[in-house]
Amino acid sequence: MGYREQIVAQAKYWAEPGSYHPSAEDFRWICDHAKLNVRPTDAELTDTSGHMSGDMKVGGGTRSWCGIFAVALWNYCGIGAKWTLNPNPINVLHCPGVNWKVVYGKHGYGIRKGDIGYIPKHQHHFIITDVSNTAVCSVDGNQANNYIIEHNVWTRYLSDITAYYTFDV
Repeated sequence: MGYREQIVAQAKYWAEPGSYHPSAEDFRWICDHAKLNVRPTDAELTDTSGHMSGDMKVGGGTRSWCGIFAVALWNYCGIGAKWTLNPNPINVLHCPGVNWKVVYGKHGYGIRKGDIGYIPKHQHHFIITDVSNTAVCSVDGNQANNYIIEHNVWTRYLSDITAYYTFDV
């Protein structure tokens, strides 16, 4: 099984049976595998499991974790990336593993299964699980009430994707 197939399989596993509400232990795994530069405390993780905003408490602040989840899956499957909470527009950094790149302004054209898509609305990141000529299916972390959800209908249009992270192997 190649990297792309592994990433898609892992994403779908996390969303099974279509949606999944991660525990504090799951959030710890996600943060560890994303090589996050700030770790949530146990108290913050306990708070997160009952938190209703869809954000995770990290380093005393509330953080969206959609990109953290996507990078965690990439790393688990062997792609070298790190999520940083540093205040800059680039949250994904290179680390040892498969080389990857970010593609800007292509509106999703060229995106493949296993890539991380980005849409500017809510600065949202997600794992691509299928691609058509006009739209993608995805698994998304940080959905309503802290769920991981599989979107297996063509509701996310390529024209809405303003950037994506991809790799060649």
